[in-house]
Amino acid sequence: MKKLTLSMMENAIDSLEEGLSSYTKGVENIRMYKFSILNISHFLELALKACVQDFHVDLVFSDVLKEVKEKEKKEKKDFFQILSDEQSYLSTVKKKKHTITAKNAADILGDFYCTKNKNYIFPKSEKEKVVSLINLRNEIMHYECLFEDRAVRLLIGSALRIVNELFDYFNFVSLEKAISAENRPLLEDLLDEYEHLTNEAKLDIQAKLDDYYKDIYNNDHIVDREFLSLDCSSCGGIGTMVEDKESSTGIRCVFEGCGNEDSSDTPVECDECGSRVHPDSIEEMTDSEGIVVHSICDSCWEGKMQD
Repeated sequence: MKKLTLSMMENAIDSLEEGLSSYTKGVENIRMYKFSILNISHFLELALKACVQDFHVDLVFSDVLKEVKEKEKKEKKDFFQILSDEQSYLSTVKKKKHTITAKNAADILGDFYCTKNKNYIFPKSEKEKVVSLINLRNEIMHYECLFEDRAVRLLIGSALRIVNELFDYFNFVSLEKAISAENRPLLEDLLDEYEHLTNEAKLDIQAKLDDYYKDIYNNDHIVDREFLSLDCSSCGGIGTMVEDKESSTGIRCVFEGCGNEDSSDTPVECDECGSRVHPDSIEEMTDSEGIVVHSICDSCWEGKMQD
């Protein structure tokens, strides 16, 4: 008979490995994100509990947390001061094999103020992101599966970056070192916010490009121009300004948090030949009120001059 024994941290990293493997497959098969959510959320829960154990090794047990809470209320003492003053006593509390919830762990960490760094180690905004992913896990486990792939990818990336910072604070093992070589490149991309958002922008661009050619195919259009993709002068994104039907200018930057709709490089369509050229290569004719009534590219203009 075989037996598997994993410590809480080993158990957490094992689930993270499985979650990252499913994440990779999710780009082609959205159903795989379901398993990524389940496994990475399990990692997050155990990771938060491991951080809580740094205050007191038995604080992950519900009975011990209940005892501390009762002392806090009865003696009107600070929660973390009780943990510090009564380490030995708390170890004698009779414990059942019932651990605190992920939310319990998140609340404990969210209340801890680091006097050295003069900040909360797990601010409310960060706690909400991690708990949101865990709540999504609970919905999948106990009710239904409902999510958007892009939102899930962004949430997973944010949650992993947040927990990675907690690991750094508690001097735990680096996630990059703990994870396998196979999953390390993906993890490194997720932990690098800019790299993660850049990859998301690439996926958005590809999706819009697919829709563009699908529309041409379904409507038997003739492809007389390339899909528009420009660099964004606002966020610096390379090729992230793409065609967008809902934009007032016809283009929009897909980089997360940007959404810029203005570019001095947006091609202008020539009213003579229909080609789209750079604004510097177009002549615009206006009426008495300065409204553009006709646009003509340099090639057509030169042809008219020769005529």
